[in-house]
Amino acid sequence: MELVYLTSWRTRDEVEDVIFACIGGWYNTRRRQRELCYLSSDEYETVSRRRETGRRGKPVV
Repeated sequence: MELVYLTSWRTRDEVEDVIFACIGGWYNTRRRQRELCYLSSDEYETVSRRRETGRRGKPVV
């Protein structure tokens, strides 16, 4: 996060926008994960919720 410390920012909103853009670019929800049985994180979460719904008969909130 050198960018945050080495740049002068006019507002807090400006810094937050840059931080969220960096996080969004780094965290890829569509990338396949070996630890998640080669599903993307979004797919794994969907499958997990469906399994949980099937066991309990109602969605978990």
